Amino acid sequence: MYTGVSAQVYPPETYTNRKEWNKVLDEKTKSFDPENIPGVENSQEIKDGKLLMKAKVILDAPYDDVTKFFYQYQNISYLYKGYTMVVKTPGEKEFFGAGSQRESSIMGLSYKETLVENRLDYQEWVAVSPLVKYQKGTYHFTDLGGGKTQMDITMDVEFVPFIQNMKFIYKFIEQGNLTSMYTFKSLLEEDPTFYKRITWLNELIQKKGWPTPPPIE
Repeated sequence: MYTGVSAQVYPPETYTNRKEWNKVLDEKTKSFDPENIPGVENSQEIKDGKLLMKAKVILDAPYDDVTKFFYQYQNISYLYKGYTMVVKTPGEKEFFGAGSQRESSIMGLSYKETLVENRLDYQEWVAVSPLVKYQKGTYHFTDLGGGKTQMDITMDVEFVPFIQNMKFIYKFIEQGNLTSMYTFKSLLEEDPTFYKRITWLNELIQKKGWPTPPPIE
């Protein structure tokens, strides 16, 4: 049994339609400067067709808000145009919980993903795609106090042989990750509770008869 989640979310009480929300995202993309992202440290190592990326992001947003958002959704891809996800197997306890298997597509790139672990302070997943033999990623969150949260990100990728020497692929992935970091950092800092208004996802899941994610207090 499959269920598809194919929609773009925006805060309806702030933006009257998705076009307005897309303008906000477009402006954020235009303002993105990879050489100047305060609060973001990023490094990558390339060896034998493998990419190891590490990043540290300091968010001016409360720990509880940041961790509850990622616990329920794990990423911010839902905010973007053209993103689709098909959940082939729901999680052991929650729809998007540990053990959930899904196929995602954005900007013409598709990949299969399994969520291995999902806690408030830590997420781990593995993925494969036509370009990637193996990919493992983790998020780890630390409460810095004073309304600040540290997010440590790792990504370990092994590419298929025919693209291992295509250096632009590595650069493309790095730029994509930096852009995502910048976007979610900006959104959470501007309104750390915006995720609480994302109700469309639960409504779609309920129509399919799947268990919904746990309620956020």
